[in-house]
Amino acid sequence: MGTEIRCKKCGHTLFEFDEIPHDVLWYSRLRYWLGGKCPKCGHKLPDVSNYARKMRLEVKSITPVLVK
Repeated sequence: MGTEIRCKKCGHTLFEFDEIPHDVLWYSRLRYWLGGKCPKCGHKLPDVSNYARKMRLEVKSITPVLVK
């Protein structure tokens, strides 16, 4: 299952992943690589701590988790 990271303001695709990333280190690198803003509209990207807090609250699994 792929994951797209898009700009909140213009919807431009900032990056695509083959899988859901398991930590926020990738976001820190992506934000640094893009200079902290969307290359299309210039919208400022959230800082890493705010993004981590948002992901911790909003990421949900849509597939059942099987435990033995």
